[in-house]
Amino acid sequence: MKIIAKTDGGYLLDVGNRELANLLGFTYENQIPKDVAIGSTLDIVKASDAAQFLRSLDPEKIKRVKQQFQSISEQFDEMSDVVQSITLLDTIKNV
Repeated sequence: MKIIAKTDGGYLLDVGNRELANLLGFTYENQIPKDVAIGSTLDIVKASDAAQFLRSLDPEKIKRVKQQFQSISEQFDEMSDVVQSITLLDTIKNV
């Protein structure tokens, strides 16, 4: 990326395809959305904030949260089995 000029609102930049893709949160230049064209406004601050948030996450905390979600999912599976059993008993009872 090269700064070409300073403007009233910021800077005029020369950005390569890969750099543009990275600024938009993508890895490869073929991932740049088709609607990005001359005159497009890009919210780089939003992308930067998201990247900064992701960098701040603690891998151990993510692992614990993942385990908690798995436990909750298993409890819902068990509840679903109970509800199906009760529904089946009600069906048999009404026959």
